[in-house]
Amino acid sequence: MRRRLLLLIVILSLLIAALFAAGSILENADETASMLSGLSSDETVTGLYQGDLIIQDSRCVLKAVVEGDLYIVKSTVTVGEGGSVSGDVYLEDATLFTSENEITAEYAQVPGSAVAKTSVNGRSESAPFRTSSQGIHRAIPDRIFFYIMIFLVLFIIHYLLGDRIAYLKEDFGSYVIKYFFVGLGFYVLLPVAILLLIVTIIGIPVLIFMSILFLFALFVGFLITLHRGGVLVFPSARTPWIFGFLLYAFVDLLLTLLASGFSAPAFDLFYLLFISCIILFSTGISLRYLKNLMKKKK
Repeated sequence: MRRRLLLLIVILSLLIAALFAAGSILENADETASMLSGLSSDETVTGLYQGDLIIQDSRCVLKAVVEGDLYIVKSTVTVGEGGSVSGDVYLEDATLFTSENEITAEYAQVPGSAVAKTSVNGRSESAPFRTSSQGIHRAIPDRIFFYIMIFLVLFIIHYLLGDRIAYLKEDFGSYVIKYFFVGLGFYVLLPVAILLLIVTIIGIPVLIFMSILFLFALFVGFLITLHRGGVLVFPSARTPWIFGFLLYAFVDLLLTLLASGFSAPAFDLFYLLFISCIILFSTGISLRYLKNLMKKKK
């Protein structure tokens, strides 16, 4: 039974990882779409594109005529003289500049004919908050499904380990700052460790095994972090980690909506700090868990 639950955790974890890679706006692009990637800020896109155009991981000036949809992914595009789009403009973690306007969004869809008429931050008299509404509509269902998957994994881990991670809960409460810097140090040294594993003969298999083991331990660390947060906010709760998870989901969703609904960089910074702290705390306590596992094996 426990082995089956462990297998289920691995499957759910891989599915969660796949969710980060899936759901891109590029799914809507035509198969024959032209793609430009890795352009620097001094490069200019010119010519005629009879179909969809994808600009990815770039900073460039668009002076081309696109007779289809324009997809801008993780890029900053400035529309120069002569640049036009006959279809729609889709943005994913991108910024679009025109001569008068700026549109920055996590997810957005703007008619190509209206780009020049849209005012700063995606607002216009005819369609207020065009950019933010597109991002919010996309973010809410994605996030809710993500929370459900994460909760299932944490629930199974809590069922499997039970009282065997009680020492972690007590230890984490006494050495919070310590585990924060342990997690920070881990990510600083991680590139060197990966390089050393890859260059060895058994590097790839060991790297795969360690990645799966670390992923499980990271969920354990996340569970302990949520437990600590639940204890601080709801000290009398019987299952503090569930309340900690609800608190995490609320704050995460709120910051996500604010970041996708407005172009103010402060919301992106708050979200980055929030997620970074959780990851570092979870990593620090997960390394303690792995250390105890190795001691038991010996």
